[in-house]
Amino acid sequence: MEPRVVIGFDPGPTRTAWALVSVTDRGAAYLDSGTFPSRYGEASNLLTSLSAWGWVAPLRAVIETPRGVVFNMFRGDALLQSATVAGMISAECVRVLGGSCVSMVSADDARKAVGVKRGRRKAGSTDKAIKAILASSVGSMPKRSNPHTRDAIVVAVAPTAPEGEGCDDSPRHAQRRRTKRRER
Repeated sequence: MEPRVVIGFDPGPTRTAWALVSVTDRGAAYLDSGTFPSRYGEASNLLTSLSAWGWVAPLRAVIETPRGVVFNMFRGDALLQSATVAGMISAECVRVLGGSCVSMVSADDARKAVGVKRGRRKAGSTDKAIKAILASSVGSMPKRSNPHTRDAIVVAVAPTAPEGEGCDDSPRHAQRRRTKRRER
């Protein structure tokens, strides 16, 4: 398998973390990460910068989707804002990356895919488990990183990231699909 570059996003109500990871059959390697303000246009700016650095061609984007009850009086607003930001980032990825693949995954599914067990835990223990798994499975992982960046890395390296035939959305294939739709 050729290396593919995956960008994972962990949207939040005020800041969004992102992580760029190279994934092969042998594992994953950390490339870069950071955060940006959660407002329209910021993801486009990041993706445009990545394009200037030459990362867009094999790029896949995976966005974490928030999960929870919006009517929870303590977390409802934050969940709703995070869901809005996730949708906004998804739309920006599709627009900027053109035919590249974009998918969404829940935090629970991404964590389960990399081996973090679910269940009742003490505060911070899930993050400790994620940090340990990433340290042993992702090459070039920085010694220091914040929990949101680690979540973006988990989203990027989870096997739920798009790949293969179903992901071949090159402009040529997209043009063929549009032409077939018009013929019907």
